[in-house]
Amino acid sequence: MTCLRQQSAWLILLALGGLWSPARGEEPPPPAAFPAESKPTAARIVEVRKLLASKKWSEAVQEIQAVLTASGDDLVSVNAGRDIECRRLCHSLLAGLPPDALRSYRDGADPQAKKWLEQAATTRDARLLRRVVDEAFCSRPGEKAIDLLGDFAFERGDFAEAEHWQRLLLPPLSASALSYPDPKTDPARTRAKILLARLFRGAYGWADDLQAYRKNYGVAEGEIAGKKGRYADILQQVADEYNADPPTPTTDWPTFGGDAARGRTAVAPPRLLERLGALCRSPNQRQFSLRERKPLEIEPVYDRGVGALLSNRSMAFEPVVADGKVLIADARYVTAYDLRTGAAETWYDAAKLNNGANPDLKLPAPPDLRYTLTVADDRIYVRLGAQAVRDAPIMDNGKDDESLLVCLSLKPLPNGERELWTMRAMAPENKTYAVFEGAPFVHDGRLTIASTRFVNGRTLTRVTCYPADTPAIPEELWHQDICETREFADKDRRYRQHLLTLAGPYVVYCSHSGAITALDALTGKPVWAARYPSRGDKTAAGDPSPRDLAPCLFADGRLYVAPADYEYLLCLDAATGETLWQRGPLEVVHLLGVGEGRLIFTTPTGLRAVGADDGVDAWALPDGGGSLPPAGRGLLIGDLVLWPTASKGPGAFVIYAVRQRDGEQPDDPSLLTNIPAGNLVYADGCLVCADRQTLTIFTPPGMRLEEREKQSRVEPESPWAAFAAGAPRPAGEFGGAKSADAPKPPVAPEPAPLSQPPYFRSWQANLDPGEEPLRVADDMLLCGLYQPEAQARDRVKTSLALRVSGTGKIRWRTALSFQPIWADRNGGVIVAAGDGGAAGLRAEDGQIIWRYDAADALHADALGNFHLIGGRLYFMQGDRRLFALNAVNGRLLWARWAPGARLRQPYPYGRFFHVFPVNAEVLLVQTSGGRRWLLDAATGAVLHDGPTASEPWPRSPVLLPDGGVCITPDAESVLLLDPVSGRDLWTHRLPGVTTKTGEAPRVTAGAHALLMAWPLNIGWRVQQLDRTTGKPLWSDPPLINTGELDVGSWSLDADAFYGVQDRVLFARSLKDGSLLWRQMLAGPSGRWRTQQFGDALLAYPIEGKGWRLQFRWLTAALQWTGCSPPEEKPGRGYPVVCCDPKTGRVVQRLNFAVASQSVARLDPGGDDVLPMFAMEKMEERSLVHLSAQGMIVVVNGRAWGLTAAK
Repeated sequence: MTCLRQQSAWLILLALGGLWSPARGEEPPPPAAFPAESKPTAARIVEVRKLLASKKWSEAVQEIQAVLTASGDDLVSVNAGRDIECRRLCHSLLAGLPPDALRSYRDGADPQAKKWLEQAATTRDARLLRRVVDEAFCSRPGEKAIDLLGDFAFERGDFAEAEHWQRLLLPPLSASALSYPDPKTDPARTRAKILLARLFRGAYGWADDLQAYRKNYGVAEGEIAGKKGRYADILQQVADEYNADPPTPTTDWPTFGGDAARGRTAVAPPRLLERLGALCRSPNQRQFSLRERKPLEIEPVYDRGVGALLSNRSMAFEPVVADGKVLIADARYVTAYDLRTGAAETWYDAAKLNNGANPDLKLPAPPDLRYTLTVADDRIYVRLGAQAVRDAPIMDNGKDDESLLVCLSLKPLPNGERELWTMRAMAPENKTYAVFEGAPFVHDGRLTIASTRFVNGRTLTRVTCYPADTPAIPEELWHQDICETREFADKDRRYRQHLLTLAGPYVVYCSHSGAITALDALTGKPVWAARYPSRGDKTAAGDPSPRDLAPCLFADGRLYVAPADYEYLLCLDAATGETLWQRGPLEVVHLLGVGEGRLIFTTPTGLRAVGADDGVDAWALPDGGGSLPPAGRGLLIGDLVLWPTASKGPGAFVIYAVRQRDGEQPDDPSLLTNIPAGNLVYADGCLVCADRQTLTIFTPPGMRLEEREKQSRVEPESPWAAFAAGAPRPAGEFGGAKSADAPKPPVAPEPAPLSQPPYFRSWQANLDPGEEPLRVADDMLLCGLYQPEAQARDRVKTSLALRVSGTGKIRWRTALSFQPIWADRNGGVIVAAGDGGAAGLRAEDGQIIWRYDAADALHADALGNFHLIGGRLYFMQGDRRLFALNAVNGRLLWARWAPGARLRQPYPYGRFFHVFPVNAEVLLVQTSGGRRWLLDAATGAVLHDGPTASEPWPRSPVLLPDGGVCITPDAESVLLLDPVSGRDLWTHRLPGVTTKTGEAPRVTAGAHALLMAWPLNIGWRVQQLDRTTGKPLWSDPPLINTGELDVGSWSLDADAFYGVQDRVLFARSLKDGSLLWRQMLAGPSGRWRTQQFGDALLAYPIEGKGWRLQFRWLTAALQWTGCSPPEEKPGRGYPVVCCDPKTGRVVQRLNFAVASQSVARLDPGGDDVLPMFAMEKMEERSLVHLSAQGMIVVVNGRAWGLTAAK
């Protein structure tokens, strides 16, 4: 076969009809038509070219602008087979103007473009930036808009799109390519940005690209990726950091081809073949009947006497994997197969739940029928109903031909169902029959799908875009009719559906009937369209086309297209539709993907690879003669290709693993002998295979919960039994356990309510200098120590002490390499953490079991935001990276970077703003890129990804007793998040009054009420919200006249809420917010906390006054901090007031004698320390802990234990 590089070669075939012949006895179909194509606009472009040729620059510019305004969205033919967007053509003509004419154009275009750019840069509005590029590409602001579009795409993680925009600032690669004229941007910096995008998207040959860059731009320097220096050195540094700690790859397989580009390479585990070989042993195998949708009770029976290609054409099911489930659809049902338990569950029945289609589901399915679905943002999108695409109106007595797009929730809805909405391809009032073309793709919150309708024997295809996250049937964002063909004669039908492809910023569709078109994914405007000579559905020999489901495949700026009605494989420029190369005559069955610089695909006789950039043969199998037809769609995984084949006659199938680079088999190909042939998916550590009638799932032993639980019952002393019970074990005992099996601590019983105060003191202890209370856990008082050494003032002692809560005496003290500022208990392990690290200590004697040093990480940033829940310790490092450790043995379970964090950009970029453990299974995260994540607490995988504010939430989330999470995303609203589905259950917006201060509302919740307070110029308004709907419950919400309100320090019971304002303890009714009683308190000013325990109400201060003195002396800096005792007057003591919650009557007042404290710290160096003295408010480092045994109070270096009255 010959590699034809001329872009017009296949157009010559069209022009020279004698060189192309359709199937014997058939007439060739007429050429495709494009609705956006305009001959009058093309004629105007011809006149513009005449003006340019005559050097009438002013008239030419005026006419170009007029055409751009009136007809910019039209398609204009540039040769016999390709149309291009008029807008792009106009910008190309302007870019080719001589300098003086271009300067004159910019004088007129720059002012308006500058206004758009400034507004877009301020609001970070990509649509406004696109307007600058669409309307004024060649203006000076256009250059900055292009650069910002690339930066914004990079921040979103759309690295292919980022590369697309940056390339517009470089010289064009071909005569027809568009590029910005005379850019002022340093080309070295632009190329460095392109290399960054290629690094993060895993582009092949990146190291060679960097070497070439260093050769051409080795001395170029500037700032990029948050660093200053030579670009080449910075790129190498970022690459080293990236490779040393790569991002956690996604474990799902959410759509056909793995992503909307249709050619994702699955992430390979270490020692891939060994892992697959061990995985695919019979004990790890589950098999299900695809017809009955239940486990197989007998061994599957493979069809005998069926030809290899016919067998492949009847493999109808394309599985996806998400949220620990394999999801399969047919024309009626959506079925979920649990990877852990093996349970099969029907999630949707179109006939039962929707009075919908009841198609013929017999298996094997008709040749070329394919069932696809897509999962995104905790939703499932599936095309159900009509199996065939054909020109046939719906009959009045049935719905078997109706085409449906159904949206399901990945998590059950409150009513137990999963259906969110169902959309019909044809509205009831519209008499034009239409059919959806396969499942949509979802990207950046938008759902895009193709549909085909029939008008007077013509086939018209439309692409429609909808918002993806609406709770009901969405209103379309845009639609575009893209092509018109004569695909069907009377009674002809097509089972093969045509999927869309996302190619950077473009949506691409191949009609497989003579047309390929591209639209702008954001606006739906046509970008280009190409025709090729269709031969029809049959080959030249009269056989059916062997093409499987083969949408366009996008990789590295190129589109690879294998139309079912054309015997050539095409490679097109994704931005222009220009043919880069083509190969043929060649019949393709599957386009598998691009790996190791090769485009890899199957043919009716084997597996082939050609150069992705030039189409030159790389390798072909079998290479020793004969043929190995495909038996299902294979898979690119790691550096291998898994290739299912039909071998040695009907019913005999073999899976081959070959290297993408050279097509050679690894050392031991026999490891895969147990894998059946079929459509393959590898995700979440499991291998899934769907053949003509059977679904086979191979799951690793760690996911087979039923067997593990059975083993725990049979062998109660086994490690698995210990895991189930949450018992602690020494580090390393459970070396192979997955993070999902992290031991959970026993649930502590609720404290028994006390009858009445008073309390009686039972012990008192003085803490050592520098000793601070951290937490009371069960019978343990945990304290951290920071104490300068007497012999060396530049060194300090840092340790953790455990005091017995019954006596206050020290049981043990253990030195640590960091200052502990947080501690908690997990069973028999005490976990302590601070800026410099974390450690696990045995509760019995303080022996260190494990430690984690912050300096061990790639960047030794301080640790913080510690949480211990579900047997896992979570913390952040420098707000850029989130970690999860096994609290028992300290093993790293997972780590996750914030988007863009590796670039080390200044605040606020590349940060986690909030990390909030919802429960032992889910973490709520806000990123600086304006995304709200729900993470799997066991693995760190993203369970749900949705938009949110790009500024930090002004308040921390509040967990409701029923598991919902109340979020304050901005100063104007409060919303309730369902952590299971990721949906916003309701949003409450503040009343639109003019006296608001602009400060965000505050929220607190109890078992019986949800309260919100928002500031006005005259005080704070308090309202109770309905937890189900978010609607206000009080008709006249009370106004609290105070400068600052801390609702987080309030407490609630079934009848009232309690707080302290200006040393006045109050109670207000939950019925209407009215005041029930007030009680003056003697004590310090500042914030107080109320706390209920049994039938008593406690109030105590939580804010004191502190001071800080710092100055330099010789080569060191002395910092001296202190705090005044939280007393009303010196000597009055720290107050804890016990009241009757019904009346406010003071039952008992406890006064604890305290003294001032101060700490001196000597820091070597300290060049940035300035002399100063300041008085400041500070959070009181006191600790008041209530338990069934009584109360512990720790304040200003002293501790007291009190027992309750009998």
